[in-house]
Amino acid sequence: MRYAAARRVPGLVPLRWDVPLFFGRAELFNSFVLQAVAASPTPARWLILAAEPITGVDVTAADTLARFDDPLSALGMDLCFAEKKDPIKDKLKRFGLFKRFGEKSFFPTGRKPLTRT
Repeated sequence: MRYAAARRVPGLVPLRWDVPLFFGRAELFNSFVLQAVAASPTPARWLILAAEPITGVDVTAADTLARFDDPLSALGMDLCFAEKKDPIKDKLKRFGLFKRFGEKSFFPTGRKPLTRT
């Protein structure tokens, strides 16, 4: 294990996607997210996508992100985005994701208070 002192936070599923989100990877990203949620050792309450390494998002990938909203909400989960670059933030706003998920789901760093809204 790379970080032997690391500990899991019950209910938190952290994800990191190190490449642009575009139509060619949208279904792969979808599978990646669903597998991570299914593999959570405790019931997942928060899915936090570390968005700092994401250097691009197209409309198909934005649609994939939007499709997570209803199923995750039905499971009592919140999808949150951390560390996104300003140009990516601007695209997500243009694609309507800020409106769909709410400003409360977007964080400038990976730190998020773990409280339910």
